[in-house]
Amino acid sequence: MEAFQHLAKERSLVMGLADTLKVQPDQLSERVARMVAQLKEAEREIASLKSANLLAGVAPILAKAHDMWGVSYIAHRAAGVTGNDLRSLVTEVRGRVADQAAVVCIVGGTPDKPAVVIATTEGARHRGLSAGELVKVATAALGGRGGGKDDLAQGGGTNGAGADQALTDVEYAIGARVTQ
Repeated sequence: MEAFQHLAKERSLVMGLADTLKVQPDQLSERVARMVAQLKEAEREIASLKSANLLAGVAPILAKAHDMWGVSYIAHRAAGVTGNDLRSLVTEVRGRVADQAAVVCIVGGTPDKPAVVIATTEGARHRGLSAGELVKVATAALGGRGGGKDDLAQGGGTNGAGADQALTDVEYAIGARVTQ
């Protein structure tokens, strides 16, 4: 009896799905496979458009640069931007100022899970600035940890309210290092 109820439940599910998708029950798996492929393609397109839109906003970020004893510091808050998008944005900004000594620091993420990515140009590294060291300064204000290499580092925390302080602390750390 239990097997019959199980089969009846499954048949009801299949019929409901077939009705919703406007296909015959034997065409259901093909239709679902096609829909999954369309969804994945749409997600890729959305990610690509989102990334292009994000990178289109690089000029206003570059306009925020200010000189600190021969090192350009570019600090920006990008609320809601996370993961690969945050790294892409930082590396794009750094790429636009690669010919000068510059540090790019962008804090993104969410209020309960802030993230920071810092990149340095070769000129900044010659002045003794390390993204790996600077990200530790930033993440202290965010209530977290981070690490990385001299040219690119990232981290995160749990205190999104510390985002402005993180940007300021990095600025002070740059000043302290380049005035030694």
